[in-house]
Amino acid sequence: MKDFFDILNFLLISISVGFVSAHAAKALDFALDFGHIFDEIRLRKARKAADKAGKLEYFEKEFEKRKAISTFAERLNEIDSLYWSVANDSPSLTLWLCRVCLSHRITALLSILTSFFYLTANDIHFAAGFVLYIIAFSVNQYFITND
Repeated sequence: MKDFFDILNFLLISISVGFVSAHAAKALDFALDFGHIFDEIRLRKARKAADKAGKLEYFEKEFEKRKAISTFAERLNEIDSLYWSVANDSPSLTLWLCRVCLSHRITALLSILTSFFYLTANDIHFAAGFVLYIIAFSVNQYFITND
């Protein structure tokens, strides 16, 4: 009976990791959008990618033009499309724009941390950490793609 509760505990932890990482990625993506608290981080990454692609002047001109749009929702969509146009030339920027990419990185980090603490506390084989990641990743994928 103890093994059953260990497995149940393990499943609950891995499902929780997937759920938390999916919603953390949604919150982080929202916070990185233009006009929100961490928008400077995404803007800095986009400027760096545009500079690397040789489109910094175009990016700055388009950014100022799109920043002047009157409605917030339209301005947000236009600036987001500008970011994605830069990401076409610099794929490293995609990791900062794509909500699924953000959620996968958060899931991997949380799975590694959870595996380390869970496996050392319960003295379970390290392969269980891989199972934890797979279950957490599956739950994350479900919640991130089904908004």
